[in-house]
Amino acid sequence: MKNDATIKMAVTAADFAVAQTLIAAYVQWLGMDLAFQQFDKEMDSLPQMYNAQHGGLFIAYRLQQAVGVAGLRQFSAAEGEVKRMFVQTDCRGMRIGQLLLSACIDAAKKLGYHSVKLDTIDTMKPAIQLYTANGFVEIKAYRHNPHEAAKYFELQLK
Repeated sequence: MKNDATIKMAVTAADFAVAQTLIAAYVQWLGMDLAFQQFDKEMDSLPQMYNAQHGGLFIAYRLQQAVGVAGLRQFSAAEGEVKRMFVQTDCRGMRIGQLLLSACIDAAKKLGYHSVKLDTIDTMKPAIQLYTANGFVEIKAYRHNPHEAAKYFELQLK
């Protein structure tokens, strides 16, 4: 299927509201309680947590509809972290995930991060394939996650 998607960094309050809706859809699709990650606090502070100074929140649009989201935030002075990457189910297989991941990696490089980390769960096989195809390698846990299916990845940029 043709990839006619575009990526936009969230800047305005309306952009962040769109991203919040997509992230809520992601959590519903995921079917996991993310309270251990202080998810409610994150949702209340998206513009601060995913600011352009330390990362960004990227929204994928297809046919003028928001269909995906991915965030890059600072994990440490030299490390970024990809969070909340999600593409609506009816738009999967269109390489929108690749566009979102590339936007995060490009932003991390511009910000001078040495590496980018992320976590996922082992049932997300297409996502894991995407990450490894982009050079991410599996690493030991870098944060607490009570879910046994959690997997951790890192991409070295420098």
